[in-house]
Amino acid sequence: MEGLTFGSNIGSSPTLFFEPIAKFPADVLPSSSNLPIKVCRQKNAFPEDIAFNTKLYYEVLNTKALGRALLFVPVCETTMNISKSLREAMPTVDGIIVVAQSQISGIGRSGNQWVSPIGCAMLTFNYNIPLSSNLGSNATFVQIILAVSICDAVKSLLNLPDFPIKIKWPNDIYYRREYKLGGIMITSSIYKSLLQCTIGAGINVANSEPTKCINDLIPDDCEKRVTVEEVIAETMNKFEYYVNIFENQGKQAFLRHYYNLWLHAGEEVEVQQISDGEKEMVLIKGLDEYGYLQVQSKSNGEVFSVHDDGNTFDMMKGLIRPKIRC
Repeated sequence: MEGLTFGSNIGSSPTLFFEPIAKFPADVLPSSSNLPIKVCRQKNAFPEDIAFNTKLYYEVLNTKALGRALLFVPVCETTMNISKSLREAMPTVDGIIVVAQSQISGIGRSGNQWVSPIGCAMLTFNYNIPLSSNLGSNATFVQIILAVSICDAVKSLLNLPDFPIKIKWPNDIYYRREYKLGGIMITSSIYKSLLQCTIGAGINVANSEPTKCINDLIPDDCEKRVTVEEVIAETMNKFEYYVNIFENQGKQAFLRHYYNLWLHAGEEVEVQQISDGEKEMVLIKGLDEYGYLQVQSKSNGEVFSVHDDGNTFDMMKGLIRPKIRC
């Protein structure tokens, strides 16, 4: 991999120290600012004290490149920072998936932070998209593609096409309208002719506290239960699949899959202006060409788009703000 060197620090916040496991120095210890990484081949499973089944992960994974290189961290502040450090050191290399067993400062939209316990699938990966591509000119759809990928991955693993895992716009994963199961965080920047995305997700697979997890919600007559390894691997499979649909069949072909999963078809909600607090009842129509929510005024029929500001958006309570006129 271009930019990867053994025996010296690369990246920043945290710096990353790669060394083959057979040569790994005993005196190199992890800290909040430096992460030592033992490198081994795929055919060699992780040691028994590492709670990640690489054999199961690679049995499920069938991507061409995405997720083939796996970086597992038992505990970290956030996988987002590790992926950003990888991107800084190796800007042209993407597809390395960073997985944590536990995070102590997981990052969400608007800078929200939380503790992510064992049993959640916590992952990030860097993904380079040519600016000249369909997805490169529709960057807001990256998070939407990942949301569809997560939902479809769970349905496929369970072999339950009607399992009611859903998407709350723009990027939250729900069971029906009752329980939030996960969310998505993406940051991006431009590097030469590429849109560089650091893509993160957290999905509660098998932790029943303090709410519900996927395995709690599987019907009693279904014997299958899913693992973190399976959900992550199948999500990577689906992400590669749906990116291919978006690129080669177009936005509308992809959106047919999205609309089968989202919660909001035909819903009526209120849009509130930040400037004067005025509220307007609208009907949700779908997504506009930029991935924003398209609605129609109930009073005058005007169609316009709304955008989540990360703080005041609550479609589960029937309220959206601010409003952006087209």
